[in-house]
Amino acid sequence: MKFRCYQLILLFILCHSASAIAFEPSICKMLANEAEKQAGKLVDWQLENNIELKKQGCWKVQLKYGRQAILQAVKEKRYLAKAQIELQLSSSEFFLGNYSESLELAESAEAFAKQHSRWREYIESLYLKSGVYRGLGNDEAIIYGKRALVMLEQHRVDDNFLRAKILYNLGAAYCESASSEKDLNKAEQSFRKAFQLFSRQNNHYEMVRVGLRLARVEYLRQNYINALVEIETIENHINGPRSKMLYHYQLAKVLLAMGKRQAAGVEAEKALDLADRLHATVDKTRIAKLLEKAEYFQPSPGTQ
Repeated sequence: MKFRCYQLILLFILCHSASAIAFEPSICKMLANEAEKQAGKLVDWQLENNIELKKQGCWKVQLKYGRQAILQAVKEKRYLAKAQIELQLSSSEFFLGNYSESLELAESAEAFAKQHSRWREYIESLYLKSGVYRGLGNDEAIIYGKRALVMLEQHRVDDNFLRAKILYNLGAAYCESASSEKDLNKAEQSFRKAFQLFSRQNNHYEMVRVGLRLARVEYLRQNYINALVEIETIENHINGPRSKMLYHYQLAKVLLAMGKRQAAGVEAEKALDLADRLHATVDKTRIAKLLEKAEYFQPSPGTQ
């Protein structure tokens, strides 16, 4: 048996460059080639392909051509398109753990949207700022989340996808707060509403994310069997590397809490491999710490 020293993995994560596109899913190369052929149509291409780029984990491709599209939008004086792409990239920078970049992009879009009464984009910027503050462990996440919901009603923005995203983030903020704002009941209520909205939209990717958050609520309540039930409910909806990574990570956490170290280690290794392929720095660090905590032993070659 060979002990895997995950303190070394943590050091590797800090030093590892995310520049090798070979680690991204193969479809990313195809999308990158497609973007190269767009010439003067890159703005529209970016807007149309944003969801697919994120779903497939093509963060490098999205950010590279997204920033080029922003410059093209400015040149063409398409300032609404510029703001919309900034919101897209803000979301991706948040996922990659680049909170300063995410906040800067969100605030740039917010300024334009507020000045021109583009309320959907304005509300989305509030939602993204809420996410950044949540990532930073700041309770302003809850303030911005609540404000986004109020603005949604005030300006009668009919967008159930955005509503569900706001509810998801607000639930996560309630769940993760380190202050008196922490409220697992409010978190569950927000997640249940978000799950219902995503189900109506048949959005499997988001259903998985919310379902795993509900599992986390039960995990924090130490109701581990209920957590496994929540995880099981979304297994048939898992599709794509990001969803798989989140699934294996949450399952590993529950199994470890139940004292099943070996099984937890197996699931966490699967999550770590996917996180590395996705260049998900924050997730890689989190998963590596979980592996270290699990004291996971992996059989050496030839000993199985």
